[in-house]
Amino acid sequence: MGWSVTYSGEAAAQLEEAKEKALANPNGAHAAYYESVVKIVKEVIANPDLSISPQNMLKSSLAGVLRVKVGKRYRVFYLASSTRGRAIVLLFGYRKNGDKNDAYRVFERLLHRGVFDAYFTELGVGKP
Repeated sequence: MGWSVTYSGEAAAQLEEAKEKALANPNGAHAAYYESVVKIVKEVIANPDLSISPQNMLKSSLAGVLRVKVGKRYRVFYLASSTRGRAIVLLFGYRKNGDKNDAYRVFERLLHRGVFDAYFTELGVGKP
């Protein structure tokens, strides 16, 4: 049985925007991105065996946070708790190393501003 997966307000807004763009152009890049993200959430993040795999665990300043790659450029940042059987998707991001809007830089900025604090508390996960 899979874990319950919910979304932070930020991730829910991103997913809704991606869905709208996908519906507007079902054969375009946004549709492929949206389908890939939904598939990753269902097949990886909701799967207890894959969700907390060591390859998805971030280190150093982001220890405690997990991420999964969607294609070569996209990342999904999330928290997971095996004791609660839940995962919370925090943010979707585009990987562009060195750019101020790189997925990791944006995620770290929001993390340090406390945007995701309530989700760490909700799952009983230590904040990095």
